Amino acid sequence: MSINSVPRKQFDEYVATGWQPIGIAGKKPARSGLTGRTDNTTPDMPRKGENIALRLPKGVIGIDVDAYDGKVGGDTLARLERKLGPLPDTDRSGSREAPSGIYLFRVPDDFESVGELPGIELIQWFHRTVVVEPSQHEKTGNTYRWHPVNEEPMWKNGPESLPKLPDAWLEHLRKDRVNVAEKRTEGCEDAFLTEGLPCDEVTQVLDRYNARTDNGASRYGSMITGQYNLMKLGESGHQGVSSAMDTLEGLYLSQVEGERDASGEFNRGLNGLYLIADTPLTDGDPCDVNKLNLPASFWESRKSLKHIRDAAHSRVSSADAVLYTTLARMSAMVDHNTRIKTGVKSPASLNLFVAVVGQSGAGKSSSVSVGKKLMPTPLDLEGFRDGLPIGSGEGFSAAYWGVTYEDSHTEKKKDGTPVKVRVTKQVRHNCFFTLDEGRALNKMVERSGTTINPTLCSAFVGDLIGQSNATVETTRIVPDGSYSAGFVVGYQFDAAGVLLSEEESGLPQRFIWVSATDPSIPRERREYPGQLKGYKLRGDDVSVDGTHFEPIMSLPQDLQEMLYERFWELSTGEVEAPPELDSHEPLIRAKLSALLALLDGRGNVTHEDWELSEVMWQTSCAVRDNVVERNAESREEREEVSTRKAIERERRLQLARNQAEPTLKRASEAIGEKVHKSGRFTPGKLKNALSKGQVEVFKEAINLAIDEGWIVEDDGAYFPGPNKP
Repeated sequence: MSINSVPRKQFDEYVATGWQPIGIAGKKPARSGLTGRTDNTTPDMPRKGENIALRLPKGVIGIDVDAYDGKVGGDTLARLERKLGPLPDTDRSGSREAPSGIYLFRVPDDFESVGELPGIELIQWFHRTVVVEPSQHEKTGNTYRWHPVNEEPMWKNGPESLPKLPDAWLEHLRKDRVNVAEKRTEGCEDAFLTEGLPCDEVTQVLDRYNARTDNGASRYGSMITGQYNLMKLGESGHQGVSSAMDTLEGLYLSQVEGERDASGEFNRGLNGLYLIADTPLTDGDPCDVNKLNLPASFWESRKSLKHIRDAAHSRVSSADAVLYTTLARMSAMVDHNTRIKTGVKSPASLNLFVAVVGQSGAGKSSSVSVGKKLMPTPLDLEGFRDGLPIGSGEGFSAAYWGVTYEDSHTEKKKDGTPVKVRVTKQVRHNCFFTLDEGRALNKMVERSGTTINPTLCSAFVGDLIGQSNATVETTRIVPDGSYSAGFVVGYQFDAAGVLLSEEESGLPQRFIWVSATDPSIPRERREYPGQLKGYKLRGDDVSVDGTHFEPIMSLPQDLQEMLYERFWELSTGEVEAPPELDSHEPLIRAKLSALLALLDGRGNVTHEDWELSEVMWQTSCAVRDNVVERNAESREEREEVSTRKAIERERRLQLARNQAEPTLKRASEAIGEKVHKSGRFTPGKLKNALSKGQVEVFKEAINLAIDEGWIVEDDGAYFPGPNKP
């Protein structure tokens, strides 16, 4: 897609300020001889249907960052700024939200940089062009705009007005600074290309590459993403990255070879990795670490995640718990129209339920307060209910209702204006619920006639909640799609086990499970980093039916196709259904992906968001399974203790029987002898004739004497039997 025509005035302005504008078709110059290593600096007026771009002069470079649809340019840029220092503020041209776009800087006239980094291309006088305003993106139709630092864009004062690229960046990005062929022959000691057999996490990168290319995703983009993810695993110390990188190369070459220089593309991608990689960790195998907490590589992947971890640790709280409670709080504050499109069924709400598990006093509740400081209630979020306790299903839906005053449709004042009448109706769209002790939720769920279980199950997916009673005044219906909800509940292990044992109710599988314990909290005090900045509480507006727009976020298309295929297989019986507790994995991961995107200030979901959600899901499963295992062990221990007690009780009884047997026999013989001698005895007189020890076993002794035939019972008295003792 391109504009009908570029205004002559805009073209002339670019020329007058010292730039060389040219017409482009797609991404390439519309006419030959205008790019490459040519000294032709003649401007070229775009013709009808062409976009406009700037061919950069010598001494100017463009850093083109792609941070959308799984492209990792934003992360690469953040890595470089950590290594080399921040870039100076400058003009950015682009059709998407920051950090995507082309950033312009001055460099020495003879400077040549590397061509590309993961998710970033370097635009130079002989290589590529800068698409500029008022062009339209060929795929999305979005208009390219200048995003200046100040009101007046720098480019309007000519190339010489741009800031210089810092010296550290110049040296780091200089062409031929890294030669991948040399690096790969030097060996991979002390680098991210770790030796050994690939661990499960490393092989999963290859599995994801195959899945994405099988579903029609870009082979080049999937290869770059695969390289980048392998590098991150190597940095974390995972084994077998070198072998997996070779396998990835083989897969890519077999798919692309013959079409273009596949080997060169792969090696240039590796060149970029060497320029951004961090020093690998050397403190053990990360596959052997605690699976109950999110790994260090997860926290290091984004500034927003590091910020949350630092805030949690400054308050001696679990980083995992603070992250999830912050996301749940965020899901409650998100615009209620914002949903996530998964490619299956209707777009889903972002409502998130979190179960924080730990011993009493482990800080389950404090994570909520830290999240509240990180993400305070926005001033423009009217009526937000923050931290409401849950008491019943009716109370959950009633939280969205309130009293307001509206014009009466029937009553009027003397002057003809409507009378204001008191009305009870839904008055808010956003509520955040908390419950310190999960035992209370368990009791609510178990109570006969309760509505809390179906209410929570419906609220998780944003369906209609509430009840219709006999009168209009007591009706509390909250329609589907009209509310946002987040819920955090604290659980001790035994109470969490009770909820998890009720999987047929559908409730436990709607929670993300998180540990209140965090072994990574440093002993030294950490400074609180302040509130989170830059997050969004609404997705990007997209056209729904061509007439109106809604904030519908979407998973990347290849992921939508993958999920559709998965649900088709389940619905047709091609594959077995997953365990009940795993049944909501795709939906929970979609919610987490969308919330991670909004946390980063983006309205679009990327493959990296989806991959981070996988780490979060796996950690949640580990916590959940740990609860189940702990409760199973506790049950076994209780059963073992109960068995030991029963055995001990039986042992004591048997001992007592053994000790009592001689006394019983003597008492029985004495009864027989006395009855035979007297001819008749009433029970009372017979008891009086016995010793104290014999009286204690009187009933048993009578039964034994009758069984032996020594006595018979008749009319309430005892008489001699046919046998003598």
